[in-house]
Formats: sequence, C-alpha cells, structure tokens
Amino acid sequence: MSRRISYFDYVKLRISYLFMCILMGVVFFVVLYSRNINVSSIFYALLISFAVLFLCSLYFYGRYKLNYLSLIDFLNSDEINLKVDFSDPVYKLLAQGIRDYKIQKTNFISDDRKRLDEINKFYTMWTHQIKTPIAALNLMLEDKNESDLKIEVMKIEDYVNMLLAYYRNNSPTTDYSFSKVRLDDVIRSSVRKYADVFIKNKIKIKVDLKEAVVISDSKWLEFIISQLISNSLKYTKSGEITIISAENFISIKDTGIGIEKSDLPRIFELGFTGYNGRIYTKSTGIGLNLVKSVADNLNIDIEVDSNVGEGTTVKLKFNNRILQ
Repeated sequence: MSRRISYFDYVKLRISYLFMCILMGVVFFVVLYSRNINVSSIFYALLISFAVLFLCSLYFYGRYKLNYLSLIDFLNSDEINLKVDFSDPVYKLLAQGIRDYKIQKTNFISDDRKRLDEINKFYTMWTHQIKTPIAALNLMLEDKNESDLKIEVMKIEDYVNMLLAYYRNNSPTTDYSFSKVRLDDVIRSSVRKYADVFIKNKIKIKVDLKEAVVISDSKWLEFIISQLISNSLKYTKSGEITIISAENFISIKDTGIGIEKSDLPRIFELGFTGYNGRIYTKSTGIGLNLVKSVADNLNIDIEVDSNVGEGTTVKLKFNNRILQ
C-alpha cells in the first residue's frame, strides 16, 4: 500500500463536503443579496469563510496523513501492539482489525511450525523404530524360524499402520464414520491379531467382555485397542493381560514393568519415554500420543494408573450414548 497521499488526494476523498460548502456559500450569497447587502461585502465574507475553511482542511489533512501513515507503518511492521493512539474512532477500529489479523496470522504460523516439527519428529522416530523388525527379519531368514517371522512381519505392519494413522489423523480431509459398534467384537479382533505374540512370550490373556454397544468409528477404535494391547505386550515379560469391557468402558490391565507416577502426566506427549525409555531402549513415545489424539476425536476419555514393578491399567471411557 502506497505511503504517498497528497492534499489533492485528500480533497478528492472529501469532495462531497466541498460541494456542500460551495452550496452553502451560494445560499449564503443569495440570502444576503436578497436583503440588499452590498455585493462586495458578501464576497468579502465568503472569501474569509473559504479561507478559514481552507486552513481547517489543511489541519484535518495533516491529522489524516498522520493517521494514514501510522496505520500503513503498523500494517507493514511485525509489531502486534500499536504504538500510536488514534483519536479518530474509525482509525481505532481499523487498527484493531489489523491487530486481530496479525494475532491470528501469528497463531496460524506458530501452529503450522509446531505441526511441522511434530511431523519431522514423528518420522524420525518411526524410521528408527522400523529398522528393528527389519533387522530381526534378516536374522530370522537365516534361521528360517516361521513363528518369529510372522511376529516381526506383524510388527512392521503395525508400524506402517501407525504411520498411516498419524497421517490420516492429522489430515483435514479425514472423516470419521460413526456407527453402532460392539465392544466385544472389536476387542476380540484386536486380541486375535496378537495371538502369536501371546503364545511366544507365554503371556496369559484374560477377557471379561459384556455385550455393550457404543457409537464410535470401529476402525479407529480397533486401532486404539490394538495399540494399547501392543504396549502391554511390549512391557510385560511375564504374567498376564486382563481385558474387561462393560456398558461404557474398556479396561486393559497388564503385569508389566509399570510407569513412574511422575511420568504419568506426560505419557501422551509425542516422543516422551520417561522411565520406560531409560530401561527399555525400544520405547519411542509414538503409540500413546496417537492413541490420545484419536481418542479425543472419538470423544473417549483415557485414564491411566500404574505402579513400577506391578503393572499398568488403561481405562477407556465412552461419552457417546450407549445403545442397548
């Protein structure tokens, strides 16, 4: 936007006022002339009036130019808070609009940078994580251990699904398909997926499933449950995993290594590994971050309780209406 504005540009903007003053001068002349006032006296009065009008216009032009230039400088600067106090309410309103726009723009840029940083962080961790089962596969191909091969292939599938879930969950075009979902069906499907891992690691699985139906997205709900079961298996070397479902919740309890109480408030942060990360180097802090993000979109609350050396319990609470 140009910083140059001449006096004549200002007059053009106020042309309606100029015509009004000229019209008033004509009326003034006609009235005085009809009363037999000397013409020279009338012109003298009009001359003085227009001189005063011209001086006033120069004053208002100066104020207008000052406000205009201040507004342009504010618009072109990176400052959010205006340093000039406008006396004109119109300019105050314009300045407030520009300020609101700048704040919104700054927030958008900040959100975009944060999202980009999270994406870069996620892909870095994911790339590191996917190398582990691939390396294991190469070793197993030499030994030709079919059972272990299946498990490592399943891990790769999980990591690929995790990557796709992260992309879809952060995409503005992702639509959730809500419908009636039976909790026991989704849980059984997730448990079957990890059957080979339960058998290989000799982990007992206990289930107590009630016939409950909620409104949710079945695929995303299965993703959440699968991630939680995968986490339990990862950190449980012996013992059992217990899954309970009722009318409006699912509970997944393991006898694994547990989580420090001080770490619980941060377990859903992307990349946070805490106590587990110090003693279990394969921890990446990806899975639970995705679980929390998807759960929020499905209107599901997550509660986590854990004790180091005793295990962890994760409870999913469904806020959507339960259908009987």
